[in-house]
Amino acid sequence: MNSKNRIPWIVAASAMLFAMVVLVRNEISPNPTKPYEMSFDERTVIRPVEPEWRPARFTPAVVRTADYSPWTNNDPDNKQMPPSAIITQVPLSQATPETSPTPIPLNIFRGIVLDGNGNPISKAHVRIVSGGKDRAAERSALSSTDGRFAIEGIPSSLLDRVVVEAEGFSVWMLQDIPLPLPDELQIGMNALAGIDAVIVDFTTSGSTPVLFSGEMQASLMQLKPAGDISTNSLGIPEPTLPVDSYVPVRNQDVVVIDGDLRFDNVEPGRYRVAVKSGKKIAESEAIGVAEASRSSTTLVLGMKHTVKGNVVGADTEKPVVEARVGLSPAGSPGAAPDFPDYLSFTDGDGEFVIPEVQPGRFWMVVGAAGYTTRTIENFNILPGAPPENTSVTLTKQEPLITVSVTNSEGRPIPQAPLVLMTSAAESPRTYFGKSDEAGLHRFEQLHPGRYSLSITSPGDRTRQKTVNLELSEGEVRELAVRFGNPVAVTGKVTLGGKSYKGLLSFVLRGAAMADNLVPTDKNGGFTASLEPGEYMVRTPDKPGGSLVTINNTEAQTLKVELP
Repeated sequence: MNSKNRIPWIVAASAMLFAMVVLVRNEISPNPTKPYEMSFDERTVIRPVEPEWRPARFTPAVVRTADYSPWTNNDPDNKQMPPSAIITQVPLSQATPETSPTPIPLNIFRGIVLDGNGNPISKAHVRIVSGGKDRAAERSALSSTDGRFAIEGIPSSLLDRVVVEAEGFSVWMLQDIPLPLPDELQIGMNALAGIDAVIVDFTTSGSTPVLFSGEMQASLMQLKPAGDISTNSLGIPEPTLPVDSYVPVRNQDVVVIDGDLRFDNVEPGRYRVAVKSGKKIAESEAIGVAEASRSSTTLVLGMKHTVKGNVVGADTEKPVVEARVGLSPAGSPGAAPDFPDYLSFTDGDGEFVIPEVQPGRFWMVVGAAGYTTRTIENFNILPGAPPENTSVTLTKQEPLITVSVTNSEGRPIPQAPLVLMTSAAESPRTYFGKSDEAGLHRFEQLHPGRYSLSITSPGDRTRQKTVNLELSEGEVRELAVRFGNPVAVTGKVTLGGKSYKGLLSFVLRGAAMADNLVPTDKNGGFTASLEPGEYMVRTPDKPGGSLVTINNTEAQTLKVELP
């Protein structure tokens, strides 16, 4: 082989020798720059290979895989790496350290629940609300057999509210308790009491009363002091009470068997019990209820008494004739909103009789023309013996106007607004007032002259009545105003045989009431709301008219022909 042919062989041999040296070196020495092995199967995965040594520590690689192009002919072993695979290495010394949040100090609320004798109460439900209005959190716990409880992990130094409830005890509540407590909080709870009532019925066919059995409404009324709120509905307090009053605290439908009516879980205090079955009503006397005790009372249904008495004048000591004597319930029981009113008038001897009065508490209101009205409070009629005769003395009154306001059944309408105005007087004056519980009101210190009295129904401010009157020197006038059930009246009116368009005047026959003016359309049609009675229908500019009758119905149609 000549020298020219040996040169290529020498170069090839050298290259092969260099390649073998590199191969041997890779087999016996780890490569720190190639710490990962790449293998491919159906889905590309990049797995780290643990080397025998590492020059530095690394965080785990962030690997992302994705679809890539089909294998090419230049990659027969199908080991082509997808272009989207990315490997990143970050030394741990350069990694951002994670910051731990500042721990919130937690508090614990400990306490013990005791009854009035200092004995522990088990299974008391203790609820706490903490964190303020914006971050309110509620937690609870039950007291153990020794009355103790503990609520841990409270992220607040102030308890907004603590509520403790236990069966047979009144609810205990406290607000704004600072934490931590130096010692466990002692919570004393008042044991609830009860009332046992026996219901007796006198309306049976037999001559002796029997124990009531059946459905009825029952009301428990508690004595509330003056200045306390009357009720508290939906968190909205009602107006305060002007005087000490019995206010309903429970109203419920019950089924009574053999006259047994029970009220459990009653707080200590003074109470009355009222029951109603159909039109039969009964109310108990005042009942004192002590802590952790049961009180009893008896209610009588169906018993009725006759109330008698007389009325005399203080100046003459002579009987007062036609004095009005009324009995109104002293605060209608919650179970009996339709507790009846009773009314009578004195005869020629000044005596009155009110029959069939059910037992209860009443106000007796006595009034007469020319006398002051007198009210007797706490007029109680007991279920036992009938009340003794009552004598009432009235004081002579200076000239005045007494107004009596009643409904369609003749019962008094209280709180009816009244306005009395002078007419055609040199010095016009206006007097205001409201009817009392007996439906009465007096206008005193009046001067002779003409007056116009306006009365408004308290249940419907759109309904008014007006009375025009003239008062003489020293005269005492009594006016009776009655609000009947209105009737929806429609109709058509003709004048001289033709449809009348204008105003119609309806004047109640026999009453000194102002006109009821009703407009009519071009066809003579009109609508009006009138009380039952006889009316004179006319035009405002003509004295003559036609007499029509409004019946006691819900609606009525009229055809009016004016001359």
